[in-house]
Amino acid sequence: MDNKDYYALLGITANADNETIKIAYRRAARKYHPDVSREANAEELFKAVNEAYEVLSNPLKREKFNRLYQTWQAESEKFSYTAASAQAQAKSTASPPNNTPVPKGRLGNLLDKLFGTTDRPPLKHTLRKAAKNMAQVASVRLTLEDVYLGATKTIKLPTGENVQVKIPQGIEDGKKIRLPGKGLQNSDLHLKIQLVEHPLFTLQAQDLHLTLPIAPWEAALGSKITIPGLGGPLQLSVPSNTNSGQKLRLKGQGMPSVEAIGDLIVTIQIETPPVHNKQERDFYLQMAQHFEWTPRTNF
Repeated sequence: MDNKDYYALLGITANADNETIKIAYRRAARKYHPDVSREANAEELFKAVNEAYEVLSNPLKREKFNRLYQTWQAESEKFSYTAASAQAQAKSTASPPNNTPVPKGRLGNLLDKLFGTTDRPPLKHTLRKAAKNMAQVASVRLTLEDVYLGATKTIKLPTGENVQVKIPQGIEDGKKIRLPGKGLQNSDLHLKIQLVEHPLFTLQAQDLHLTLPIAPWEAALGSKITIPGLGGPLQLSVPSNTNSGQKLRLKGQGMPSVEAIGDLIVTIQIETPPVHNKQERDFYLQMAQHFEWTPRTNF
């Protein structure tokens, strides 16, 4: 996908504040999440939305992006998603991505400026500096789905070689995978795991957490609700008279690890239907007259 207009990807303007960016990201990520989206290229769009949020939510990266944004628009050039990802990976290794120079011209110059590849030192100088450090570290960004299911990722090495790296199931954020002899000058390369923010789930230790909005009648009467899971849809039984904020636990549906597997903890959030017309307003009035109940008994 060739689209580097991060603002357009999230459906916001260039002067959007941080809260607007965050809300737009969550909305777009939920829309294109592969588990729920019907878009043909949902996975690609989901990755692009995450990349846009990573840049726009970081003040330094956003400032760098904005400096080129007007020029980029004026020249009607679109950044290549694949090229930009390769440049970002190369930057994270703090070493040249390969021995092939970046194509020049307007697009090449913009990529150079945005990802800091202009005026870099000669390759021999960089190799000598890397050899002194020996073990090198590069980041590899993973989704919770990657970690839950296990994955094989194609990694571009500092030498320019592409290798297939198996990601162990349940690997923790910040952990490193050692690739012996895959760095410059046959040094070791360590891949540091970096988990990207998920639009639905948060991870605490091995437990996954999900906030589930439900209707008042689902909470009062009890219901069976299909909810998303990292391994596929799950069935959740909501007991009658469930309160907002109550937590329900699905055993064994959390993140796996070598020792054990965590749980999925669902926090209930009761949503009140809005009133749009007289009939709906009258219904609420009938409820108020029918129920001899108040939520403020302890006041």
